[in-house]
Amino acid sequence: MIAITEPRTSRTRLAAWAILTLVGLLVQIATMPAARAQENAQQSPQQNPLPSALPPLNITAQYSVFASGFRALHAAADMRRNDETYNTRITIRTDGLLKKLAPWDGVLYSYGSVRADDLLAPKEHRFDNTWRGSTKTTRQIYDDHGQLTHVETIEKDHPDENKEPEAALTIDTTDILSAAMQALRTADATGTCNSTHAVFDGKRRFDLVFTEKRRETLKKSRYSGFEGNVMRCAVEIVPVAGHWRDKPRGWMSIQEQSREHGQLPLIWFGRIPTGVDGELGPHVPVKLQVKTNYGTLLLHLEKYEQIQEDHASDPATK
Repeated sequence: MIAITEPRTSRTRLAAWAILTLVGLLVQIATMPAARAQENAQQSPQQNPLPSALPPLNITAQYSVFASGFRALHAAADMRRNDETYNTRITIRTDGLLKKLAPWDGVLYSYGSVRADDLLAPKEHRFDNTWRGSTKTTRQIYDDHGQLTHVETIEKDHPDENKEPEAALTIDTTDILSAAMQALRTADATGTCNSTHAVFDGKRRFDLVFTEKRRETLKKSRYSGFEGNVMRCAVEIVPVAGHWRDKPRGWMSIQEQSREHGQLPLIWFGRIPTGVDGELGPHVPVKLQVKTNYGTLLLHLEKYEQIQEDHASDPATK
């Protein structure tokens, strides 16, 4: 979804763009540029219904991505979910030296309803992608059953696009942020991150796969404001169908670099304290680690705040 030409003028700029590809996995956060050509859609695993009466999620969180100890990206997440509706909004921008090399910011948000089987049904996913002051907006619109109907693209000095993707690519899929919210809801219900989510990003169909590796305890540090028990999970994008390139680029390139360094990208899910009698709330992402050819990139949850409301509406109105 992030359609920005990759700078090729220096190793520093390439490193900067390696960092930028982490955007998509925040709460995880992702845009999934290409890996390899696949012609025919395949059926992706679907989540089993989850038990009802899960705790509501109403949290704002501040994240930073660090490269070699230096802050490179800043993100703010607003995550809301109750028994009927959900929405999540993420704003991201480059920071520090990277901001001068690659002045980029993005806003991603999704909202929808919670179905009777407790799966999330998106209504709309939107991504505002701003590069050097020029914004490209992509919207994925869904029907009342959570099935994608069309994809809109709006960009200054370019004709608007309104496309209806092939049904084989989109049937029973969700958007990337809704998939992330479903993964968190699964962790709340089952106590593990093990789950697979069928996603369509506007051009490509893929499975977003979370696999639990182990349990551990994180301590607060100069980078992280979270302390508590967590589950460490590998996260992988598995191409299924659509427009995939022969040579890995973007997130797929980073994912394969991480695999070559001995592990898939890792994400840590932890439960945020509610502030009431020591109770713990729903799971949220608290850490992300990716090993690349340019070094290890780390995302940390810096601070968070419980929102004193339980209504999840269209995030565009927030």
